[in-house]
Amino acid sequence: MQRLRSTGGLRYVALSPQRIFYKKEDLDSFIEDRTQQCHTARKARASGTMTSKSGVVDFTALAGRKTTPKPRR
Repeated sequence: MQRLRSTGGLRYVALSPQRIFYKKEDLDSFIEDRTQQCHTARKARASGTMTSKSGVVDFTALAGRKTTPKPRR
């Protein structure tokens, strides 16, 4: 915010060097100026089949196996 104040991009009210305030109108105009329009693109249709080689992993079972104590000799 300090950089925006120093470049003049953000208006503010300085009551002292340590106390800086912003007016709601100034913040609203700043946000409006900086907001970009969101352009949503249409999703492309799937062009073929998709096969995934990933599997399901049961993390609790894996953790349970590792926490069992080693058998004594």
